Amino acid sequence: MCGIGGVLTRRGPASASGLERMTHSLRHRGPDESSTWVEDRLGLTHTRLSIIDLAASHQPMHAVDRSWSVVFNGEIFNYRELREDLDYPFRTEGDTEVLVAGLVRHGIRFVERLRGQFSIAAYDHTGRTLHLVRDRLGVLPLYYRLDHRGIVFGSEIKAIHAYLAEPPEVDPDSLDGYLAGRSVPAPFTLFAGVSKLPPGHRAEIGESGELRVDRYWAPPSVRATDLDPATTVDEADRRIRDAVQAALVADVPVGSYLSGGVDSSLIVAVMKELRGTAPVDTFAAGFGDPRVDELNWAQLVSDRVGTRHHQVEVRAEDFLALWPSLTWHRDAPISEPADIAVFRLAQTARQHVKVVLSGEGGDELFGGYPKYRFAS
Repeated sequence: MCGIGGVLTRRGPASASGLERMTHSLRHRGPDESSTWVEDRLGLTHTRLSIIDLAASHQPMHAVDRSWSVVFNGEIFNYRELREDLDYPFRTEGDTEVLVAGLVRHGIRFVERLRGQFSIAAYDHTGRTLHLVRDRLGVLPLYYRLDHRGIVFGSEIKAIHAYLAEPPEVDPDSLDGYLAGRSVPAPFTLFAGVSKLPPGHRAEIGESGELRVDRYWAPPSVRATDLDPATTVDEADRRIRDAVQAALVADVPVGSYLSGGVDSSLIVAVMKELRGTAPVDTFAAGFGDPRVDELNWAQLVSDRVGTRHHQVEVRAEDFLALWPSLTWHRDAPISEPADIAVFRLAQTARQHVKVVLSGEGGDELFGGYPKYRFAS
């Protein structure tokens, strides 16, 4: 998780002090390194959490011929395969320069080839166009505000307000939706004038100042009758293994959350198999109440698979203590009690590893709860 932000003004230079404020507001997302870059109307900032190519891959990154400038948050899992097909004078070993090289050779359509989780801001100096791109399923966020002054964007809403140095205003329509459903669907947010780029979409804004948002990917349409029962299980196994293996690409230690449920247990088992004799750290949260605790199940899986297991106790007082800071991190009120447990897990995991895998998304894909079966 890194932090990106920037601005493209309609007229006049980008504010260097505004970008510094933006950088400061995003530093918790990227504690390893931060940098800003300004050229006339365009300003970019990046705060880095180093995962791949730790000593290089500094951002903002510019193409060798200065035709593109990029800030990028996330990870491109297939960057090594993409690199093999790119004729480019590479200076680093990371995925960011593969993105830059692909943009130079193929233009913005190159993002359609990316596998991973990402939010991207890429400026085409030749076409004088800013592109904003969000990954297919919207794992990583990207917000923007467009008005008569230009466009300001960032990984978090607070970065936009930091640049503008203006107090935020609540959008009453979105607040109504949030109170009813505990979430605000993209492109809306709780803040007036601030939009969220939807998953699988890209936005572009050129010299005219007009913003165009297009969908570049949609989930494939598959009916149950199209599936062959004899091969479906094997295909699911192959894809899960491919996904876990891709997520293990890192130059830092990688661990996993482990609740003892089917999804996280499967991921940990595959992860341990792929890592061989290398140790695997797992993390589980307990609540001190046997009616809801899953620690026994998580410990059972850890013992069976053979991981270095860590347990975190979530206490009632954590809810009061963490409520203000988590609201600040989310730019929204806490909507799920589990958010507290996930944060406590992350705090503990950070003491041992820099990246964690999780079973997030498994229930949605495989109907883990009745509400997902009804929605299918």
